[in-house]
Amino acid sequence: QQLIIYDRQTDLLPLIHTYSTQPLEYGQGFYLFYDFEKIEQSLLTSLLAGKIGINLNILHYTYFNDVKEEGVETNQKSTLLSQLPKCIKCKALSDNLLDQIWNEIDTENRLYQLMGILEMSISFIVNTRRIESDNLLMNFVMNSLLINQNQWDEMSTPTINQQVKVHHLQSLYYHLESNMYGNPYEKLKSCFTEELTDEEKDIFKKSSIHFKDIEWLKAQMRTLILERLITHGKEEWANYPIIDILDSIFNEDPPSWFNDHFDDEITLSKTLSLFNFLDELTV
Repeated sequence: QQLIIYDRQTDLLPLIHTYSTQPLEYGQGFYLFYDFEKIEQSLLTSLLAGKIGINLNILHYTYFNDVKEEGVETNQKSTLLSQLPKCIKCKALSDNLLDQIWNEIDTENRLYQLMGILEMSISFIVNTRRIESDNLLMNFVMNSLLINQNQWDEMSTPTINQQVKVHHLQSLYYHLESNMYGNPYEKLKSCFTEELTDEEKDIFKKSSIHFKDIEWLKAQMRTLILERLITHGKEEWANYPIIDILDSIFNEDPPSWFNDHFDDEITLSKTLSLFNFLDELTV
């Protein structure tokens, strides 16, 4: 009795005849007009009356490390992690919070479960692109991924529940991965690891008073290093201005303070040094 059985001959055609009109004017008799709203309503009444709706849950399975595998988007190689900033405004967690989370992950099983759910979350966001990034990660996981409270408690920590939001996903993932497999920045070619001069630091520090969101800038720099320079960086890039390459990874127009005050003379050769210097500015 709950099956919906539809036959075009018996269910639709009679309604078409009933709700069609033909002009009576001379020479207009070959035109037919239909009341589609009444046809639709009659079909709903006859086919769905008394039927009980079902809840459809679609689970998307992300295999371990899928978010780091290269795919093709707009003819360019990219990973789900590198696409994430194009979908949400990524922000960095403070080092203190990241260290606190790491200390709260007390078992290897908890760590692997957490990494799995982070990968699933990243994949979900990149594929749907309709997420409120300011929500707590805990609420997103339970409401959007339909992970129940008991499952979440097995993989989460108190700090994640209270402090981590969806826009922190990339920052948290990179931190946990680096603790699992070693510091990824060690893979950066030496041509991108030159030190900033004291003069460059002074100039950048003076400019930074106009930076309204250093955590946002750190997230962009992290993406630049991990998703561009480590995987695809070439030595000839070292003399390119950092600002030109950063422009290519933004998911939207950068804030005006970035265009107005970021030093356009600092090259990619100083990338790692500048990234570390940003940490000093946020202390």
